[in-house]
Amino acid sequence: MRITCPACHAETSLEAVVGREADARAVSTFIGRNLHLGDALVQYVALFRPPKRRLGLARMVSLIEELMPDIERGAIARKGRDWPAPSQAWRTAIAQVLLNRDKGTLTLPLTGHGYLYEVLHGLADKAEAAAERDTDAQRRARAHQAGPAHVAA
Repeated sequence: MRITCPACHAETSLEAVVGREADARAVSTFIGRNLHLGDALVQYVALFRPPKRRLGLARMVSLIEELMPDIERGAIARKGRDWPAPSQAWRTAIAQVLLNRDKGTLTLPLTGHGYLYEVLHGLADKAEAAAERDTDAQRRARAHQAGPAHVAA
């Protein structure tokens, strides 16, 4: 019996789905815990679909499983260090990737998660820079409020 995925329209046999039941449960559990990302992840994974072909269920599961550990820990490893990646950052990064697809500046199909991770890295870097600017501004404001230091002290 052939069935079609409602999200990506991949067609497969019922036997294959039942055979991948453990994978489907794992992904279902993950999406259930991260419901706010579920729709975005499905749209993102569709970017891996080869032209004139369907994205297989096994490939969909594999792509989501690759992201699960980093999404769940709320951080990514990039450029030799860990960067914070809270769930809102994932949503924003996926939205940016989809926007770039719509603009035509993204080469499809994607072959890995590198582009998404670069977007996440950029978001984390900007957030870190903004936090540093705020800290410096507060430090300058405190120094200015305290007045000039006396030379004799």
